[in-house]
Amino acid sequence: MKNESVWLGVAVLALSDANPKREEGFVGAYAGFASKAATIWEAVAALAREFDENGFYLLGFENMLPAECLDRELTTYERELLRATEEYPVQFKDVHLHKSDG
Repeated sequence: MKNESVWLGVAVLALSDANPKREEGFVGAYAGFASKAATIWEAVAALAREFDENGFYLLGFENMLPAECLDRELTTYERELLRATEEYPVQFKDVHLHKSDG
């Protein structure tokens, strides 16, 4: 069995054309996440699939580290996401949408 880490961070997203919120003028978003995987590559691939299934394109990250490498206490939100990875390996709850600057 591979050693797995829970990767925590903030994803930068774009709304796909199929996302109904695009009709309201929203084009982008960000979301805190937890992704349980053996490598960063596996964590990113799982995140991309999960966000795609929810109407978003994964553009990049504001930050992303294994939970055990953080040099601070986890936030309540991060602890909730981390615990939830025991049930399903990719977790995010709050997706913050934004409209275009134009």
